[in-house]
Amino acid sequence: TAIPVFFGNAVYAFEGIGVVLPLENKMMNPRHFSRVIYLGMGSITVLYSVFGTLGYLAFGEDVDGSVTLNLPGDKHLHSVVYHITKLYFSYAIFVTYLVQFYVPMDFLEPPLSALL
Repeated sequence: TAIPVFFGNAVYAFEGIGVVLPLENKMMNPRHFSRVIYLGMGSITVLYSVFGTLGYLAFGEDVDGSVTLNLPGDKHLHSVVYHITKLYFSYAIFVTYLVQFYVPMDFLEPPLSALL
């Protein structure tokens, strides 16, 4: 069951097709688009690989499904850090919803501004 979970995480990590075409449309030089995409995807691949390797080296085989579940929560200081980390994750998820809403808003802005 580890292979389907891996592919699900990989698809989630590289998901973002909704902002790819608007990014190309807003570029000053769209002919450099392929270079920007390769650089961006390459950077994401390196970051995921580095953090995955560091996480494996730090926790070994005994790893839980989420990063926040691997944080110690037994002492008071660790509990505060754990809750702050969960708040940061919640904020990051909230911001990604705003980024994904950029594409529909780009289509809806002209008719909405014409109504106002």
